[in-house]
Amino acid sequence: MLMISRFKFTAIIVLTTFLAIGCSLTESQLEKDKLAAEIKIKKENYANLHQQITSKKLQKALSKEEIKAQFGEPDNVFRSGSSVSSMEIWAYEKILDKKEIGDRESIRLYFDNDKLITWKF
Repeated sequence: MLMISRFKFTAIIVLTTFLAIGCSLTESQLEKDKLAAEIKIKKENYANLHQQITSKKLQKALSKEEIKAQFGEPDNVFRSGSSVSSMEIWAYEKILDKKEIGDRESIRLYFDNDKLITWKF
């Protein structure tokens, strides 16, 4: 009777260990897949923004919410302001692939009182 109990105990420990390892591997893969999907979206958003600028389709006076809806969240936001106006610079960074060589590229959008006034890249 004692041997069966030890066997059951050992079996439970082994099965629990395998389940824990399996679950952590699945969670790790899910995290990798989620990150890959986010990177893909960021690349698409950057390419779309770049295309809008180079084809002269991006319009001044768009609101920050309109920009965010079209191109997603910026990678960095720089703020300055006074009691009269507020300035923000949004930076969208290009994500380089491993095989791409070169300096980092970014597009900067300049807002005054929540409206797009200019851009640089």
